[in-house]
Amino acid sequence: MEFLVMEEVKQEMLNHAMEGNWEDVVGMYEKYPWAQNARLTRSGETALHIAVFESTEDTVKRLVNLVDAEEEKAQHGESSSAAEAKNPLMIANDRGNTPLHLAALIGNVNMCNYIASKREELVGLRNIAGETPLFLAALRGKKEAFLYLHSKCGPAGTHNHYTRRGDGQTILHVAISGEYFDVAYHIICKYDHLIYCVDENGYTPLHVLASKPAVFKTSLHLAQFSRFIYNCLHVDELTNEPVPISSSMPTFKGKEKPEKHPEKYKTCINFFQPLLKMLQNMIKRPENLPTSRKHMETNKAKMEEDLKQRRGDTAQNQGRETPILLAAKNGITEMVMGILKLSPTAILDRDSANKNIVHLAVENRRTKLYEKLAKKISIYEGAFRAVDNRGNSVLHLAATLGDHRSFPFGTLQMQWEIKWYVY
Repeated sequence: MEFLVMEEVKQEMLNHAMEGNWEDVVGMYEKYPWAQNARLTRSGETALHIAVFESTEDTVKRLVNLVDAEEEKAQHGESSSAAEAKNPLMIANDRGNTPLHLAALIGNVNMCNYIASKREELVGLRNIAGETPLFLAALRGKKEAFLYLHSKCGPAGTHNHYTRRGDGQTILHVAISGEYFDVAYHIICKYDHLIYCVDENGYTPLHVLASKPAVFKTSLHLAQFSRFIYNCLHVDELTNEPVPISSSMPTFKGKEKPEKHPEKYKTCINFFQPLLKMLQNMIKRPENLPTSRKHMETNKAKMEEDLKQRRGDTAQNQGRETPILLAAKNGITEMVMGILKLSPTAILDRDSANKNIVHLAVENRRTKLYEKLAKKISIYEGAFRAVDNRGNSVLHLAATLGDHRSFPFGTLQMQWEIKWYVY
């Protein structure tokens, strides 16, 4: 009989939650303390899980306070049910997500604060995929939530626990992959060691960035009016400051923070300002890197050692593209020239077919990149004269049609290929 009553209470609470009757849910939460731990859905969500996604901040705050009050009663021996049960804030659904995971996922800072302030150990809990709430905030590009959760993380020596998931990807990998470059900029400022981290496939965040040609100006093919709009976009200057939690902080009702711009412009607004800063920080100049031809000659031994190390890395990672090769293949001129400026020996990088950046630029018809490289042919002469594993020079690859198609019609494509070869 007691089991049937409990099931009826759970069903009633779920119905109220689905209908948005949160006052009734709060009342039942207070009347039936055991129901705070009850899983109401097939995927294992409690009322608090549902409230984070579907209700307002005030409702979540009231539910969290009721959980906290019940726990205090248990500590004083006034509540036997709470003493025996797991704290509702620690309960995870079938995917391993606690209410704090969900609050981070939707980017609601105040909800994160209500929950994390009661149980700070929640910040370090991982779900089944190995993701912490901090990771999920970065994954969805929720900057304010990310900055708040960062302030709650443990000492610097434990940061890998918060910033990596099961497949080895870091918060920087996923922020760049999701094209949340403002979040990626803050990650680099606060976790600069992640720049050099690799996932289980051996890819660094720079590899991920090199696979995003559409976010770089030189890779965009815009009409005249579109270029005008592009140049008129205003982006605020980024600052490396945490977001404080205070009464003056704006509160967001429901799931998402309201946007100042239409959704279609959000990507443009967020892309370009942090992108250049991020690229500068990701490609750091080693302290012993030669800065002039004269200095390069006097430090020949160091250059030879660097060359030997690069060749060793290439042999070890046969078939794996370095970031500069991937950027050259995708025609990201800013990235290629930036890497060469900070690390001139990157011109020696080859892929599994023994192709360098000049080969890849020509093979994939990256005209803007090729023009930039051709202006420095005296410096990169060796790269222009090199051949790949099949003995193909740059001129051979220029004469090969390959998979590149600049025009939809065969005759136009043929004319373009002839002009390209002559060029």
